[in-house]
Amino acid sequence: MSEENEFEEEIEDEDDDEILETLKEMQDEELISDDDEISEALKEVYQADKEQLDDDEIAETLKEVEDDKEAEMKRKIEKERELVTETSKTSTDFEKTMKAAEKALKDAQKSVESAKTTAYKVSLGIKPDELEKGSPKITKEREVPKYEGEIDFSQENLTRLEKKLEELKQQKNELVEKYNFNMEKIDEKKEKVQKETKTVDKIAERMNADIELKEKDLEHIKKEISDKREKIKQLKEEIKVKNETFNQLKEQINEKKEKLKERKSEMSSKKETKKSVKFELTKMREENKNIKENIKNLDKEIEELQRKVDSIKIVVEL
Repeated sequence: MSEENEFEEEIEDEDDDEILETLKEMQDEELISDDDEISEALKEVYQADKEQLDDDEIAETLKEVEDDKEAEMKRKIEKERELVTETSKTSTDFEKTMKAAEKALKDAQKSVESAKTTAYKVSLGIKPDELEKGSPKITKEREVPKYEGEIDFSQENLTRLEKKLEELKQQKNELVEKYNFNMEKIDEKKEKVQKETKTVDKIAERMNADIELKEKDLEHIKKEISDKREKIKQLKEEIKVKNETFNQLKEQINEKKEKLKERKSEMSSKKETKKSVKFELTKMREENKNIKENIKNLDKEIEELQRKVDSIKIVVEL
């Protein structure tokens, strides 16, 4: 069993590594794309001799892109946390209901045992006070008193009620077993969601750090552009070299885009698997709600039977 768990953990670790690697490549592509835009802008400035470049517009565009990415990542993290909180709350509420039902069953069992003992004394013709004194007097002429009304106070009815109570207890035990099984599955799914949430948190931290670095790089690039505007004539030869490098980078970007398409396809498959897991969790919660309702109905029926048993006990003792 432990080997299977280790195998599953290895698979999950590999999946996490693949996701991180894919995101890294996406970020690398974005960095290259940024360099692409800057190189293109420089090229236009140099080739147009003294054409002006709107630095503020470039900075604002980059900032909007990064803000959108950060907001989307925060929404994903919050959604995962809400799912974990909802699962935990449902489990806690159902555990409280189960404990209350178990206590009601124990109380009912005590009352039935007491009524059973009293009925046995009466069937022998022994008064409870005589049995307590230690000198019971058995009188064969004594019979179990008969009472009028809807409730049957006979030993046979008491036996039938006890049997019915045992059946209800058995039904509840089956429901408890099923509930425990479902809770184990929910805990497994919850643990997996928590692991994925931690992974998303780490990715978010990394992206925030990358955003800060990009902002610093942007300031440096703006300064570099300003300096190069003053040296346009001197940089014409350097532009030729940059154009060649630009073409090489473009080819590399095209290759990475092809790889990125494959990675995105794999990530889409993983997202579908995650949706399936969420669907299973929802289905289990709905099933637990139905179980909870059945237990409530059983508790009501047990309570009604308990009242009858208590009535029998009181009458028999009289």
